[in-house]
Amino acid sequence: MKDQKARGIDSCIAVLKGEELTLSLDFGMYSGVSRYDHYLDFEEKAIVIGRKKGTVATYRDSTMNPEQSWVARIFVVVEPPRDGWGEVATNMFVVVKERKDIAAAERIFNSIKFKK
Repeated sequence: MKDQKARGIDSCIAVLKGEELTLSLDFGMYSGVSRYDHYLDFEEKAIVIGRKKGTVATYRDSTMNPEQSWVARIFVVVEPPRDGWGEVATNMFVVVKERKDIAAAERIFNSIKFKK
């Protein structure tokens, strides 16, 4: 996989791209997983990773290149809201070619470890 040298404005981000998948990481303040009309076959479920509550969503994004249009997204709250600021969360997106390839995203998600 190759680092795409992505830079965030108000969050820490990284994008790694390979032949089979694209992995995007975003750490910052968020309100949760959004659902849009162009997210087809949308599925969402609650998860727990390292005692942190989160959400995993899978869908096909009709606005993306058909060669890589299936998305698995994980959203995990790392710190609750405080001092008038929103919650701090980790967002991770894995984009693949076909629905069956979502299994790779699940393996990546299951490998996450939080220290706190």
